[in-house]
Formats: sequence, C-alpha cells, structure tokens
Amino acid sequence: MIPRRAWPVIKLALLGAFILFTILPLVQMTVLSFTATLAQDGLSLGETTLRNYRAIWADPSLRAAFGNSVAYVLINIAITIPVDLPAAFAFARLRFKGRDIIFLGYLATMMIPHDVLMIPQFVLMKKIPEWLNLVFSTD
Repeated sequence: MIPRRAWPVIKLALLGAFILFTILPLVQMTVLSFTATLAQDGLSLGETTLRNYRAIWADPSLRAAFGNSVAYVLINIAITIPVDLPAAFAFARLRFKGRDIIFLGYLATMMIPHDVLMIPQFVLMKKIPEWLNLVFSTD
C-alpha cells in the first residue's frame, strides 16, 4: 500500500514523465533542423548549420506554402474568435429554448475530423477554375 502522502509526488513524477515524453520529439525535430544530415561540399555530417533554413527561404514554392499557412491561420482566427466568444457566452449564461440541441449540433460539427473533410474540400477547390493560381490554390 502506497502511503497517502506519496501520491502527490507520484502524480507529479508521472506528469513530468508525460511532459518529457511529449516534448522530446519536438526537441529532436528542432535539433535535427539545425544539423546537416547529408554530407555536402564544405559541410560534414552532423555539423550545426543554417543551410536547411536558407534552402527553405530560397525556394519560392516553399515561401508561398508558408505564406498560405500563415494566411489560413490568421483568417481562421479572425473568423473563429468573433463567432465563438459570443456563442460560448450564450451557451454558458443564457437559458433559451433549443439551447441543448443547438449546443449538441455545435459540438457534433467540432468533432468531425479534419481528415474527413479534406478530400471534399480539395475536390471543391479543383472544380472552381477561377480560384486556381490564387493564394489558396491547389495547383
């Protein structure tokens, strides 16, 4: 039997192990992004370098992809915050007819995985020729 006073220490140790387990792949990814993984001219294997980042910013298609990602996130934030904050207040504080049904529908739409919607969205974007070669283009 584990003493009652030991439980907080055990919980803290498990939480620390979980955090470490979660963060280690991110640390490894960051370290590897600054490490030469292929031997190239003037660069030995395992040497710390910024060459990978220079290559990313030198490629126009990768710069465009980064710009698309930033634009997507900013537009998503600009739409989500003004819509979700009043909705959250209404669901938390106000009582009205049909509130539980609307909230259930709201939760149901949030629970749809993005992977399920990704292919139909791609097909939709491909079928709208005017949108090709714009910022959010799929070509």
